[in-house]
Amino acid sequence: MGANVAGRLLLNSLEAISKQAPDVLKVLDNPNPASIKSINSFLGKKGNEAVGEELITAAKNKDYSYINTFKANADKSFVDLHKGNKTSKLANPTDAEQLYAFKRQEFERTHGNRLNPKVLDYTDRGYKPVDLQKLEEYKQSELDHWIRHDRGSGNYFIIEHATDPTKRQRIKFNSQEKYNVEGYEGKLRRFSWQNVEVKNKQNASVSRIRGPIARATTTNKKNIGLPQVLKPAGTKWHHSIPSQSTGKIYEAYMRYLNPKFKLTKNAPRNQSFLRMLKEVEEEFGVKFGDDPLNARYLKDDPEHELWHQTLKEFGIDPKDITRALKDETEMTPLKAREWLEKLAKASIEVDNKMGFDRTVLGI
Repeated sequence: MGANVAGRLLLNSLEAISKQAPDVLKVLDNPNPASIKSINSFLGKKGNEAVGEELITAAKNKDYSYINTFKANADKSFVDLHKGNKTSKLANPTDAEQLYAFKRQEFERTHGNRLNPKVLDYTDRGYKPVDLQKLEEYKQSELDHWIRHDRGSGNYFIIEHATDPTKRQRIKFNSQEKYNVEGYEGKLRRFSWQNVEVKNKQNASVSRIRGPIARATTTNKKNIGLPQVLKPAGTKWHHSIPSQSTGKIYEAYMRYLNPKFKLTKNAPRNQSFLRMLKEVEEEFGVKFGDDPLNARYLKDDPEHELWHQTLKEFGIDPKDITRALKDETEMTPLKAREWLEKLAKASIEVDNKMGFDRTVLGI
């Protein structure tokens, strides 16, 4: 019996389980880092020695009922652990805890119907009714994560289809605009529910726009679109240097040469601009456009919000670039080169702040 228990102890993490049953991760819908953390915590919990074996069996049999129950139990276990830690901290309040309490109170005051569960009622489309208790637990867990870390956990709330388990809807606790509060120097956030499948359709329309930009701002033609091929399933890459930011400079440069220029999928690549890009790449050790060496940060990663904040600090977020270029009446080759160098320098600083090891790029 001792040997059997010892064997089970080897299955106390997803990494160990996936080595014996690679399909487990696929059946679990390729969990993100935050979900893996909660699942590993549940697998390693004392008394759960046999859960790993049960999970392998369920994955082989495509037993989604067990899989859904397993994930719900793992999430609840992790939330309960978080609540226990929070209770302990409240017994010894600190300035950080007082700030947490203030943000929590402000959230309750301002949101009202913004997170109304009625908007998640998909029963008319064949989906099961939302479990309001689980939805509330998810909301509270995500809010806690945003208040303490200023970013989401990366977890989703799942709405199951009544008859087809492959038609699940993923719901995200979505951060929207920031707003000022009297007596508080920083800004607080407002939130809403976001249907990830709907958002993915919106992203598809965006890709039709970004395609010409990727072609116009990638120096090596064979790399155009490659990051989209290499991305993990169900995810979307962001770039260290946003291709949209580079594309805005390209459009301004081309309109300087030809006021009637329009960037379309059939527009020819301007060789003089590509030469400038190549020179800046070689000088600063960066890559532009859709080059794989420019692809870093997954959009659904918990650090996504930190990445956006860091871009804004260095003025290379696409919206900031758009505003800045309104003052540029003549995007001469010299001016375009200066802008590209600004993107390159900012990219290096962003990577440093994000803790990315640039030596692995080999540029």
